[in-house]
Amino acid sequence: MATHLTRIRFIVGALALAFIVAFAAPVNAQQRNPDNSVNPTASAVNESQLLNELSRISGRCTIPDQKACHHRAAGRARLASLPSGDSAMDRRYSVLGMFALLVVFYLTRGMVRIEAGRSGRVLVRFSTFERSCTG
Repeated sequence: MATHLTRIRFIVGALALAFIVAFAAPVNAQQRNPDNSVNPTASAVNESQLLNELSRISGRCTIPDQKACHHRAAGRARLASLPSGDSAMDRRYSVLGMFALLVVFYLTRGMVRIEAGRSGRVLVRFSTFERSCTG
């Protein structure tokens, strides 16, 4: 009985896939070049154009916190200044500081030991094929 249900499910799935492939209309959302090739950046908007139009862009906000619905120009200016200056150095020092803390912790605590020692058995979690398929 279970094999019949499996076969029926397989047939229904194959028919559904065939229906989708046969009747799916091609998407023509992208503009085409004169040689009929697709140009994915034909209607792309430049970020500076979008930010210039930000005061005219409107929409409806349905989240409970209405303060989060308003754009803040100061936030944009702050984000633009992040990659340079003292804040970039602060981030570098914080990353290096966390790495130094990890090294100090490892040097003081050491490796976590197994109480009973190693069992001597090897558990293969992934086959050679599975390991070679990962990127």
